[in-house]
Amino acid sequence: MPDLHAQLAQAREIFGRFLRNWRKANGWVITTPQDWAKACPELIPPGLRVSSGQWANLENAQIKQAQPSTFLQLAALNQALASKQRGRISDALLKERVAAAKPVLREDGTPWGPEDWFACYIGNLQGPDELWPGDADGEAPLGFEQLNARYLALVQEHKLRPVTAMVQLLSVGRDLSTEQQLEIEGALLQGEPLSTETLPLLQRLLDGWEANLAGTSAQANRRRKK
Repeated sequence: MPDLHAQLAQAREIFGRFLRNWRKANGWVITTPQDWAKACPELIPPGLRVSSGQWANLENAQIKQAQPSTFLQLAALNQALASKQRGRISDALLKERVAAAKPVLREDGTPWGPEDWFACYIGNLQGPDELWPGDADGEAPLGFEQLNARYLALVQEHKLRPVTAMVQLLSVGRDLSTEQQLEIEGALLQGEPLSTETLPLLQRLLDGWEANLAGTSAQANRRRKK
Protein backbone atom coordinates (compact mmCIF):
# COMPACT_ATOMS: atom_id res chain seq x y z
CA MET A 1 0.00 0.00 0.00
CA PRO A 2 1.48 3.36 -1.00
CA ASP A 3 2.64 5.70 1.77
CA LEU A 4 0.36 8.74 1.43
CA HIS A 5 2.58 10.95 3.58
CA ALA A 6 5.62 10.12 1.43
CA GLN A 7 3.67 10.81 -1.75
CA LEU A 8 2.50 14.18 -0.50
CA ALA A 9 6.02 15.09 0.68
CA GLN A 10 7.40 14.27 -2.75
CA ALA A 11 4.61 16.26 -4.41
CA ARG A 12 5.46 19.28 -2.22
CA GLU A 13 9.12 19.08 -3.22
CA ILE A 14 8.26 18.89 -6.93
CA PHE A 15 5.77 21.75 -6.54
CA GLY A 16 8.47 23.86 -4.89
CA ARG A 17 10.91 23.23 -7.73
CA PHE A 18 8.17 24.04 -10.25
CA LEU A 19 7.42 27.30 -8.43
CA ARG A 20 11.14 28.14 -8.42
CA ASN A 21 11.40 27.42 -12.16
CA TRP A 22 8.43 29.70 -12.84
CA ARG A 23 9.93 32.50 -10.74
CA LYS A 24 13.33 32.23 -12.42
CA ALA A 25 11.79 32.01 -15.91
CA ASN A 26 10.09 35.33 -15.15
CA GLY A 27 13.39 36.85 -14.01
CA TRP A 28 12.01 37.41 -10.52
CA VAL A 29 13.76 37.44 -7.18
CA ILE A 30 11.89 35.90 -4.28
CA THR A 31 10.49 39.26 -3.11
CA THR A 32 9.03 40.29 -6.50
CA PRO A 33 5.50 38.89 -6.01
CA GLN A 34 5.21 40.62 -2.64
CA ASP A 35 6.65 43.90 -3.94
CA TRP A 36 4.27 43.97 -6.91
CA ALA A 37 1.26 43.25 -4.71
CA LYS A 38 2.22 46.04 -2.32
CA ALA A 39 2.77 48.48 -5.19
CA CYS A 40 -0.53 47.62 -6.87
CA PRO A 41 -3.19 46.64 -4.28
CA GLU A 42 -5.89 47.36 -6.85
CA LEU A 43 -4.65 44.31 -8.80
CA ILE A 44 -3.65 42.07 -5.89
CA PRO A 45 -5.51 42.97 -2.67
CA PRO A 46 -3.59 42.74 0.64
CA GLY A 47 -5.46 39.59 1.65
CA LEU A 48 -4.27 37.83 -1.50
CA ARG A 49 -0.63 38.88 -1.23
CA VAL A 50 2.06 36.16 -1.19
CA SER A 51 4.82 37.21 1.23
CA SER A 52 8.47 36.56 0.43
CA GLY A 53 8.81 34.27 3.43
CA GLN A 54 5.76 32.27 2.39
CA TRP A 55 7.11 31.95 -1.16
CA ALA A 56 10.47 30.73 0.13
CA ASN A 57 8.76 28.15 2.33
CA LEU A 58 6.74 26.87 -0.63
CA GLU A 59 9.82 26.64 -2.84
CA ASN A 60 11.67 24.72 -0.15
CA ALA A 61 8.72 22.43 0.72
CA GLN A 62 8.66 23.72 4.31
CA ILE A 63 4.86 24.05 4.48
CA LYS A 64 3.47 20.59 5.18
CA GLN A 65 -0.20 21.61 5.02
CA ALA A 66 -0.72 24.76 3.01
CA GLN A 67 -3.87 26.73 3.82
CA PRO A 68 -6.59 27.17 1.17
CA SER A 69 -5.71 30.87 1.11
CA THR A 70 -2.29 29.94 -0.32
CA PHE A 71 -3.84 28.70 -3.55
CA LEU A 72 -6.18 31.69 -3.74
CA GLN A 73 -3.11 33.93 -3.42
CA LEU A 74 -1.18 32.13 -6.16
CA ALA A 75 -4.24 32.26 -8.40
CA ALA A 76 -4.66 36.01 -7.81
CA LEU A 77 -1.02 36.60 -8.73
CA ASN A 78 -1.36 34.41 -11.81
CA GLN A 79 -4.60 36.13 -12.88
CA ALA A 80 -2.92 39.52 -12.53
CA LEU A 81 -0.14 38.33 -14.83
CA ALA A 82 -2.71 37.09 -17.35
CA SER A 83 -4.24 40.56 -17.43
CA LYS A 84 -2.78 43.20 -19.71
CA GLN A 85 -2.88 45.63 -16.81
CA ARG A 86 0.25 45.62 -14.66
CA GLY A 87 -0.66 48.59 -12.48
CA ARG A 88 1.23 51.81 -11.82
CA ILE A 89 4.69 50.80 -10.66
CA SER A 90 7.17 53.55 -9.83
CA ASP A 91 10.22 51.33 -9.24
CA ALA A 92 11.93 50.85 -12.63
CA LEU A 93 13.41 47.43 -11.89
CA LEU A 94 10.17 46.05 -10.47
CA LYS A 95 8.25 47.44 -13.44
CA GLU A 96 10.65 45.69 -15.84
CA ARG A 97 10.38 42.37 -14.01
CA VAL A 98 6.60 42.45 -13.88
CA ALA A 99 6.25 43.51 -17.50
CA ALA A 100 8.31 40.56 -18.77
CA ALA A 101 6.62 37.92 -16.61
CA LYS A 102 4.22 35.28 -17.93
CA PRO A 103 1.38 33.44 -16.16
CA VAL A 104 0.96 29.69 -15.85
CA LEU A 105 -1.70 28.67 -18.37
CA ARG A 106 -3.93 25.70 -19.02
CA GLU A 107 -3.85 23.99 -22.40
CA ASP A 108 -6.77 26.16 -23.53
CA GLY A 109 -4.78 29.31 -22.76
CA THR A 110 -6.68 30.33 -19.62
CA PRO A 111 -4.71 31.05 -16.44
CA TRP A 112 -4.47 28.52 -13.63
CA GLY A 113 -6.99 29.07 -10.87
CA PRO A 114 -6.83 28.05 -7.20
CA GLU A 115 -8.05 24.53 -7.97
CA ASP A 116 -5.15 24.05 -10.41
CA TRP A 117 -2.54 25.24 -7.92
CA PHE A 118 -3.97 22.94 -5.25
CA ALA A 119 -4.08 19.96 -7.60
CA CYS A 120 -0.45 20.59 -8.50
CA TYR A 121 0.53 20.93 -4.85
CA ILE A 122 -0.83 17.47 -4.00
CA GLY A 123 0.61 15.86 -7.14
CA ASN A 124 -2.57 15.56 -9.22
CA LEU A 125 -1.67 18.08 -11.91
CA GLN A 126 1.55 18.73 -13.82
CA GLY A 127 2.56 22.22 -14.86
CA PRO A 128 3.69 23.31 -18.34
CA ASP A 129 6.49 21.16 -19.75
CA GLU A 130 8.92 24.06 -20.05
CA LEU A 131 8.63 24.76 -16.32
CA TRP A 132 8.10 21.28 -14.94
CA PRO A 133 11.15 19.87 -13.11
CA GLY A 134 12.59 16.66 -14.51
CA ASP A 135 14.16 13.83 -12.55
CA ALA A 136 17.59 15.46 -12.84
CA ASP A 137 16.32 19.03 -12.56
CA GLY A 138 17.13 19.52 -8.90
CA GLU A 139 19.88 22.02 -8.33
CA ALA A 140 23.09 20.42 -7.13
CA PRO A 141 24.01 21.66 -3.66
CA LEU A 142 26.92 24.04 -3.48
CA GLY A 143 30.09 23.16 -1.62
CA PHE A 144 30.47 24.22 2.00
CA GLU A 145 33.01 26.94 1.17
CA GLN A 146 30.50 28.67 -1.11
CA LEU A 147 27.65 28.32 1.39
CA ASN A 148 29.83 29.59 4.24
CA ALA A 149 30.88 32.58 2.13
CA ARG A 150 27.25 33.34 1.41
CA TYR A 151 26.40 33.12 5.11
CA LEU A 152 29.23 35.46 6.07
CA ALA A 153 28.27 37.91 3.34
CA LEU A 154 24.69 38.10 4.64
CA VAL A 155 25.92 38.59 8.21
CA GLN A 156 28.14 41.46 7.08
CA GLU A 157 25.55 43.01 4.76
CA HIS A 158 22.89 43.16 7.46
CA LYS A 159 25.36 44.00 10.26
CA LEU A 160 24.32 41.07 12.45
CA ARG A 161 26.09 39.60 15.44
CA PRO A 162 27.11 35.95 14.89
CA VAL A 163 24.74 34.62 17.54
CA THR A 164 21.82 36.68 16.24
CA ALA A 165 22.49 35.52 12.69
CA MET A 166 22.63 31.87 13.76
CA VAL A 167 19.34 32.12 15.66
CA GLN A 168 17.65 33.66 12.62
CA LEU A 169 19.12 31.06 10.26
CA LEU A 170 18.10 28.05 12.35
CA SER A 171 14.62 29.45 12.92
CA VAL A 172 14.01 28.85 9.21
CA GLY A 173 14.69 25.14 9.72
CA ARG A 174 12.32 24.24 12.53
CA ASP A 175 11.81 20.84 10.91
CA LEU A 176 15.51 19.95 11.31
CA SER A 177 16.58 17.59 14.07
CA THR A 178 18.64 18.87 16.99
CA GLU A 179 21.65 16.96 15.64
CA GLN A 180 21.34 18.65 12.23
CA GLN A 181 21.02 22.09 13.79
CA LEU A 182 24.06 21.51 15.99
CA GLU A 183 26.06 20.27 13.01
CA ILE A 184 25.23 23.41 11.00
CA GLU A 185 25.98 25.66 13.96
CA GLY A 186 29.33 23.98 14.57
CA ALA A 187 30.33 24.21 10.92
CA LEU A 188 29.49 27.91 10.54
CA LEU A 189 30.66 29.17 13.93
CA GLN A 190 33.49 26.83 14.84
CA GLY A 191 34.77 25.43 11.55
CA GLU A 192 33.68 21.86 12.30
CA PRO A 193 33.13 19.48 9.36
CA LEU A 194 29.72 19.38 7.66
CA SER A 195 28.48 16.10 6.20
CA THR A 196 27.51 15.81 2.53
CA GLU A 197 23.95 14.93 3.56
CA THR A 198 23.58 18.21 5.48
CA LEU A 199 24.82 20.49 2.67
CA PRO A 200 21.41 20.67 0.90
CA LEU A 201 19.77 21.48 4.25
CA LEU A 202 22.15 24.39 4.80
CA GLN A 203 21.48 25.65 1.29
CA ARG A 204 17.72 25.50 1.97
CA LEU A 205 18.14 27.42 5.23
CA LEU A 206 20.18 30.13 3.51
CA ASP A 207 17.53 30.52 0.78
CA GLY A 208 14.77 31.02 3.34
CA TRP A 209 16.85 33.24 5.62
CA GLU A 210 17.93 35.49 2.75
CA ALA A 211 14.29 35.91 1.71
CA ASN A 212 13.36 36.85 5.28
CA LEU A 213 16.20 39.38 5.46
CA ALA A 214 15.17 40.91 2.15
CA GLY A 215 11.59 41.30 3.37
CA THR A 216 12.74 42.93 6.62
CA SER A 217 15.02 45.34 4.77
CA ALA A 218 12.25 46.33 2.37
CA GLN A 219 9.92 47.11 5.29
CA ALA A 220 12.61 49.20 6.98
CA ASN A 221 13.21 51.20 3.79
CA ARG A 222 9.51 51.95 3.42
CA ARG A 223 9.31 53.16 7.02
CA ARG A 224 12.26 55.52 6.45
CA LYS A 225 10.57 57.01 3.40
CA LYS A 226 7.42 57.88 5.36
